[in-house]
Amino acid sequence: QELNGKVGMQVLPLVIKCGLGFDNFVVTALINLYVKCGELGYARRAFLEVDKPQLHAWTALMGGCAQQGKAR
Repeated sequence: QELNGKVGMQVLPLVIKCGLGFDNFVVTALINLYVKCGELGYARRAFLEVDKPQLHAWTALMGGCAQQGKAR
């Protein structure tokens, strides 16, 4: 998981650079990736890249916060 986390941390800047940061599907996948890596800060940053987050992105972020013990 540590190797996946290191690789995962490099994904968001690449996605933004390629112009995919506004795609809800891509951002939701990134949020799930970061939550699984225990990186809620990165998950939140990915969430904020979307102009109008859809339900899936909200659910991924809130579920991730609950999983990490940060439900509030």
